[in-house]
Amino acid sequence: MNLFTIKNCVLMILLFFLSNTAIAQFSADMITTNGDITKTSKFYSEKPYYRMDMEEGGQQMFVVVNTETNNTRVFMPSQQMYMEMKSDDIQSTSNDVFQSLEEQKKKYLTQLATGEKIGAFCLTEAQAGSDSFHLKTKADLDGDEWVINGEKLWITNGGIAGILSLFARTEKGISAFIVETDTPGFKAGPAEKKMGIKGSTTNALSFENVRIPKENLLGVDGRGFLIAMKTLDAGRLGLGAACLGVAKELLELSTNYAKERKQFDHPISFFQAVQFMLAEIATMVFNMESIVYRTATDYDLKKDISTKSAMVKLYCSDALDEIADRAVQIHGGMGYSQELSIERFYRDSRINRIFEGTNEIQKGIIARDILKKGGKIF
Repeated sequence: MNLFTIKNCVLMILLFFLSNTAIAQFSADMITTNGDITKTSKFYSEKPYYRMDMEEGGQQMFVVVNTETNNTRVFMPSQQMYMEMKSDDIQSTSNDVFQSLEEQKKKYLTQLATGEKIGAFCLTEAQAGSDSFHLKTKADLDGDEWVINGEKLWITNGGIAGILSLFARTEKGISAFIVETDTPGFKAGPAEKKMGIKGSTTNALSFENVRIPKENLLGVDGRGFLIAMKTLDAGRLGLGAACLGVAKELLELSTNYAKERKQFDHPISFFQAVQFMLAEIATMVFNMESIVYRTATDYDLKKDISTKSAMVKLYCSDALDEIADRAVQIHGGMGYSQELSIERFYRDSRINRIFEGTNEIQKGIIARDILKKGGKIF
């Protein structure tokens, strides 16, 4: 298969989620009697066709390219649908998408990178937490503007952000938008009173007839949900790295305290019970560091990390809670006192099992992948 054909495969995967190309139902001869598209149609495994099986955004798919014409089809078994595009259409649509993204990067990323403005990721709603696909915020196209109405909850940086990445439902599905918070009709509620992470402001946001330019659509209309899911993949990896940093700090603080605090004429580090807690913390830190850096390497190599980032998020957040609990125990009464920072670490760590997708959601992601691969991890 030549490089042009490979390029088409890659572009088709992107455009399946980003383009507005028509999608059709499978015809009867495209599927087997049990609906397993991956076992069907030897027609698609013979010349001049080239087939490539893969997964994107948690969805199984395969791409079929005619190596003579470079026309391409993407099949989505779970949806019983496929999309077909000609070679010229693929190149034209991809150029439009990438050009728009480049312009948005120049306008907004510079402001975010310099700290001139703060960003916020706006997905969660009252009835769309773990079930984020059923969000209700709407965006209607009116001439050259999108009109947005709805509410978002638990938005980190919501009260201080200048630029929002917002997910709303249009006639064509969930879409992603860039919203500047000085736009009329936008309002941030008061900061939530939380158990921990009080250095991070969290707010409810409301949008009442908020008008933004048509070009502030991120990607293409109706293909924004994948953007949200891919953002969460990276976010879960980042959360694991944050948990790792806190865990290392707690190990250092607990070790130093155990060597200084004396009971029964000995530093408490002399006693096996304390030594065992330090050993358990150190082992969990080592495990956390291993999976974080392994997954980060794959992310840098542009590999799919959906399942791995779910594992990182699940393990690191669980481990940090255990580490924080042991740190409190090692510090005794001082660990429970606000005089030291240990109690703050204890409160702050709990949120990690909730945001960026609850740990129960992560277990579901991991289990589905393991079942699909017959017990193989990667």
